[in-house]
Amino acid sequence: MHATSAHARGTSQCPDSQQMMALAIRCAEHRLEVLIATTDTDNVRDETDVEVELVAELALHHIRRMKSMEFSSGRDFDNEWYRARAAVALAVQAFSRPDSVYGKRLSLVLRGFDEGASFVEFVEQGMT
Repeated sequence: MHATSAHARGTSQCPDSQQMMALAIRCAEHRLEVLIATTDTDNVRDETDVEVELVAELALHHIRRMKSMEFSSGRDFDNEWYRARAAVALAVQAFSRPDSVYGKRLSLVLRGFDEGASFVEFVEQGMT
């Protein structure tokens, strides 16, 4: 296969911005579900940590709500996306044990929000 035909085929298979938004939402949902499932394995919690766990559930609820929304632009998506991301960022700051399994997964969820936004922006800009 020639390099030009491989490039052309790869380009035509790239997701559009709506598909990338849906993928970002699904990935965030999955990561939050895994994070919340980690709660059951963590027996050393204080009151603040329980509140952090509830914030993760709120972020998951918002992400699930986003699945039914239609976004006319990346800006509309960003407004909703960053609401969920802000909750997770505050949770990371408030969590008392960042080196625990839950704390590490919480940080990974935040990183996933940053990556998801970057991927959507990349596709919206035409992958230039």
